[in-house]
Amino acid sequence: HQLLNYTIAYSDTNAYSLLCQHASVPVWKKTFTDLGLPEPDWFSPTYPITTKQYSVFMDALFNASYLSIKDSEYASELLSKCDFEEGIKSSIPDSVMLIHKFGESGDLHTKEFHESGIVYIHNDPYLITIMTKGRDMDKLPAVVSKLSKLIYNGMTSRVRG
Repeated sequence: HQLLNYTIAYSDTNAYSLLCQHASVPVWKKTFTDLGLPEPDWFSPTYPITTKQYSVFMDALFNASYLSIKDSEYASELLSKCDFEEGIKSSIPDSVMLIHKFGESGDLHTKEFHESGIVYIHNDPYLITIMTKGRDMDKLPAVVSKLSKLIYNGMTSRVRG
């Protein structure tokens, strides 16, 4: 539980590495294929994915359609502790519950920053996934934040209206 907490809440790569040492590769791959996603290569440093595919994980948690309700709630609780303050989280009020996770990748020339989450506005939550690509990793979370703010404002006006 501690390794999961550190991996998810703090994006701790050491905790993630320890978890990977005990992971079952066939079970890990089966999770992807069970969710209708292409089977990943355990040894590949990349996994090309679309926004729709990236969103499948949050959707499965929200609907408890893959894990049990108890395990989906536990995973959502961990994701609600994600300490990443930029991106989606920076564009919504602190009083609004958010479960989210981000990922980074890239090489010397092209950087990628992706984030997916569920924003709980009253009884009308919404799923948001934004994927960015550019030359400067430091600028990409700000792009996610700006887009997320536009979406949040649109969703809150829709809920009020």
